[in-house]
Amino acid sequence: MRELIRRKLAEAEQSGNEIRLGMLRLVNLAIQDRDKVARQSGKAELVSNEIVRNLLITMIKQRKKSSIGFEQHGQLDLAERERIEISVLEELLPRKLAANEVEQVIAKTVRDMRACGIRDKGKVMQALKAKYPGRMDFREVNELVIRKLTEQPSSSTGC
Repeated sequence: MRELIRRKLAEAEQSGNEIRLGMLRLVNLAIQDRDKVARQSGKAELVSNEIVRNLLITMIKQRKKSSIGFEQHGQLDLAERERIEISVLEELLPRKLAANEVEQVIAKTVRDMRACGIRDKGKVMQALKAKYPGRMDFREVNELVIRKLTEQPSSSTGC
């Protein structure tokens, strides 16, 4: 993830796109700040990709909220800038799975884990979060897993 950010930063420096360059520099500084805190606390030299991913997600949420506020106050140019920054941040995250891919992944995970009903929801969710971090909306996935586990005939899963 860090390499992708470095590469995008170099591309932005060459292109001269000031919004993109500023956003990528901000991301880079935020990551360096997290690394510094981690080193000072003795936890690690560099923070994990998961922490970087969560940082990016937080930055996206902040900009979405700001964009809505700017739109409500008629500051459309500032709202558009926020949306551009959001698109830059989203490029750094792993590609989200499409709805049909999510359903296939859930079905495969349930089958592979031989999940036998709603009591196995936690195990299935844990497996999905470990294998597909940042690639799906787990609030939505939670509902889909529940639906899949409750519609499963016990004979097909080997329960």
